[in-house]
Amino acid sequence: MAIKLSASGKTVFKKFTMEQIEEASELQAGFCLACGEMRDMVEPDARRYKCELCSLNQVYGAEEIFMMGLVIGEQTPES
Repeated sequence: MAIKLSASGKTVFKKFTMEQIEEASELQAGFCLACGEMRDMVEPDARRYKCELCSLNQVYGAEEIFMMGLVIGEQTPES
C-alpha cells in the first residue's frame, strides 16, 4: 500500500475496520499506520515497531489502534 502524505508532508494515518482489528487481535498482530501492512507477533499495546515493508516505525498493536480511534465506523472509547 502506498503511504499518503498531507499537504505539509506528514504521514496520513491509515484507518482500519473493526473486522481487521478483531482479526489482528486474535492473531496477535498489528498494523503499520503509514502503509497499512499487517505485522505478526505484535503485542496488543505495541507502539512504533518497525514496518518490514515501508521501514517506518509506525506499527501499532490492534488494541492500541482501537484506543487511538483509528477504526472506521467506531467511536473513540471514553476514558
